[in-house]
Amino acid sequence: MYWDAANNRPAPNNPWLNVTAPHPYSVFNDFNHTSTPTQYLVSRSLNFWLDEYRVDGYRLDLGKGFTQTVTNTTTVENYDASRVANLKRYYDAVVPTHPNTYMIIEFLGSQPSQEEQEYAAYGFMLWGNSNVTYNQCTMGFASNSDISAISYNSPQRAFNNPAVVGYMESHDEERNMYRNITFGNSAGGYNVRDLNTALARVEAAASVFFTVPGPKMIWQFGERGYDVPLNFGGSNVANKPPRWEYMLVPERVRLYNTYKSIIQLRLSNPAIFNNTSFTYDFNSGLVKVFQIADPNAAGKKVTVVANFDVVAQTKSVTFQSAGDWTNHISNGTGTGLNGVTGSNFNLTATAQSITLQPGEYHIYVSIPACATAAPTATSPVNYCQNATASPLQATGTNLLWYTAATGGTGSPTAPTPSTTTVGSTTYYVTQTIGSCESPRLPIVVNVTANTPAPTVTSPVNYCQNAAAAQLTATGTSLLWYTTATGGTGTAAAPTPSTTTTGSTSYYVSQTQSCGESPRAVIVVNVSAVPAAPVVTSPLTYCQNVTAPALTATGTNLLWYTVATGGTGSATSPVPSTATAGSTTWYISQTNNGCESPRASITVNVNAAPGAPTVTTPVTYCQNAVAVPLTATGTALLWYPTATGGTGSATAPTPSTATAGSTSYYVTQTVSGCESQRAVIAVNITGLPAAPTVISPITYCQLSTASALTATGTNLRWYTTATGGTGSATAPTPSTTNAGTTGYYVSQTNNCGEGPRAVINVNITATPPAPTGLNVTNITTNSAVLNWNVIAGNFYSVDYRVSGVGAWVSAAAAITTGSVSIANLTQSTFYDWRVNANCAATPAANYATAQFSTVAHNSQITALKGGYGIKISPNPVTGKALIDYITADNGRVSIEVYNPQGQRVQTILNTSQVRGQYQIAVTSQLCMLAKGVYILALKQNGRGNVVKFVKY
Repeated sequence: MYWDAANNRPAPNNPWLNVTAPHPYSVFNDFNHTSTPTQYLVSRSLNFWLDEYRVDGYRLDLGKGFTQTVTNTTTVENYDASRVANLKRYYDAVVPTHPNTYMIIEFLGSQPSQEEQEYAAYGFMLWGNSNVTYNQCTMGFASNSDISAISYNSPQRAFNNPAVVGYMESHDEERNMYRNITFGNSAGGYNVRDLNTALARVEAAASVFFTVPGPKMIWQFGERGYDVPLNFGGSNVANKPPRWEYMLVPERVRLYNTYKSIIQLRLSNPAIFNNTSFTYDFNSGLVKVFQIADPNAAGKKVTVVANFDVVAQTKSVTFQSAGDWTNHISNGTGTGLNGVTGSNFNLTATAQSITLQPGEYHIYVSIPACATAAPTATSPVNYCQNATASPLQATGTNLLWYTAATGGTGSPTAPTPSTTTVGSTTYYVTQTIGSCESPRLPIVVNVTANTPAPTVTSPVNYCQNAAAAQLTATGTSLLWYTTATGGTGTAAAPTPSTTTTGSTSYYVSQTQSCGESPRAVIVVNVSAVPAAPVVTSPLTYCQNVTAPALTATGTNLLWYTVATGGTGSATSPVPSTATAGSTTWYISQTNNGCESPRASITVNVNAAPGAPTVTTPVTYCQNAVAVPLTATGTALLWYPTATGGTGSATAPTPSTATAGSTSYYVTQTVSGCESQRAVIAVNITGLPAAPTVISPITYCQLSTASALTATGTNLRWYTTATGGTGSATAPTPSTTNAGTTGYYVSQTNNCGEGPRAVINVNITATPPAPTGLNVTNITTNSAVLNWNVIAGNFYSVDYRVSGVGAWVSAAAAITTGSVSIANLTQSTFYDWRVNANCAATPAANYATAQFSTVAHNSQITALKGGYGIKISPNPVTGKALIDYITADNGRVSIEVYNPQGQRVQTILNTSQVRGQYQIAVTSQLCMLAKGVYILALKQNGRGNVVKFVKY
């Protein structure tokens, strides 16, 4: 009924299917999604499978084909409002009644895609192909290794929610492991094509794949490192072997377990991985960084780092917080962070530098601080000694009791305090909520004796006839007694009598909750006043001589600086001998707290003589004959040190065996007083050391050298290591011949010449002229000059119009083998040359070549619906070249319009098929007046325009 049997295709009256697809995304027959019967059929089918078979959802394959708009492989990428309306219609037919249905579109539009962004915002998930970029990473190649498109908010996607169904492999893309072991990169002994190495790099890819928010797709045994090529069996959809033996290979099992662990980490922490705010560095090189956290500031944070290079790399990473972290998942091939690869660590600073071996990755997870509050309890708990105690109590969950503030093992049984011994004991209790144990709460248990005696100070001492004060004691409800037992206590404290010498006892008790205490005794002693101590006076010292502390015979001596008043010191004073003269000190003694009258001691200090007169310094050359030292003074004494020791009356003779400086000291004695010590410095000068030099020194052959330099005094320069006659003038090395030459230099002082230091001068030969000259990227006014590079060489490049004028420098002292030049003239031949040298100074070893610029630039930009047009040159005088592109078959016209929209010239009017063309205009534009015009390209009601200037 609806089939065109003659042509084996749907008939024109078919209510569901197009006769031929209007777009390039059709497989077999194509639905007309603007048809009401088609919309009904598809909507009913979608809901039937959901109701009947409880499917999870749909992937709408070849999503660009849900349109009746006529397109080609280029224009099908353009935003299509009708296609958007068709897909949203099917979404609205399903989701309101089946709100948990997955609606996925395989659109794969050119990024960023306005249409995909609209689908994502509406609720669709979009198929996200990251095969090439992730595979470039696992193979170890930096080009095209930006994996940012896996993230919904990347510049490539710009979605408003995590709607990207990311995948690294599918039935349309080559397997990552196949490319790894077939085309992988290598460096030194590290080779991606090694199976175990390739599997480890797929682990690293998983670390920055599954951790990124949004749904993910794993294709056919990707978790086992499937390496059967895409077209095995003849095509990408041919049956592929299951390779059950993979699970016998430990490295493949590790990859499987890594996939499982990362996915479990994500499923176990929805607060983290459902967070749509995260940061990443996926496009600055082969070291990838991803960071995400629980929005709750106290929650966990995750930082992922992975090195996809084939050499070790160091990456600076700023962690989200300091504190405790764990190396949660990694392949552990390097030292990781702070030398930790598999356990917990603490960060005192968030900024860290991480060195990663090739293929190494880490998933770091922060360890949140425990936030459980301590339980509540009553403290202190009070008991009288030997009373019956009850188990301690606290309010909380899962209580644990401890006997120490830290450490130990908690018990769930509350302790019963002992009341046997008087004192305070602290017990500790925590509560545990979840796995988080709180801080320990202290509970103090006080055991009070059956009222102890009050605290007293005894004995209390008075001097005879001194004024006494009321007795005191520390306690509660004090009662005072005159006997140790019996009698009636009084609350008024007694005042002792001091009339008679001797001892009297007083007694006091206190009353508390446990009754009256035993009585404490206070003994009051009344003592007679002693006589003044016995002293020796006067005492005589020489000025500046160390005096001993003063002495006296007595008990509990007190020293004063005045005859009466002041405060006495128990420390004997040491008289100062700094100034000549007399000083008097005073001293008393105390017996039983009674102080005697003061005795006096007069100290006389005699002036000291001045130090003897000496000549210093005394200088000798090493090993010279020395004479005894001399000084002017009386009764000289010689010392080897500035202080201490015993002086000798014999003057010392200095030793000159060792270079250096030695000090000798001498005093004089007058009237029994020795002077301060005068110092004589004896300096022994040795031969100087070799000068300080920089060696070796390197020059390029034939370059200009500088005179040699050295650090020293009275330098002498030689051409040999020994012998010869030294010159005070530093030599300038010759750079004529390549090779190494040694120069020698010494320094002298008053005692002779020291050893020679050597300076080796290396002359490096001039390298050969560069080879492999070629020119690329030639346009009408620019080009790229290229040549072969030798490591360590410097290159200078010049160019000029062929055979005309002076050379123009394009680059100087560069180490790369390529340079771009611009501002050239079209259709012109140019000479160019490049030289090489071992330093930044140019050499004369030029290699030369020639090239020419092209006549015009035929590249067309600013296409509109597949149509484009340009005119060269622009502005134009008369003759010109017109390049244009058509997107369809049919009659093509190219016409000139003035600014008022009036056609003033027809350049072309002919039938042409789709393609790019060029025509030469020789006379049509000559008759136009000067001004601005519009050149219009038209075909089948579509086309494009470009402005040009006629002058």
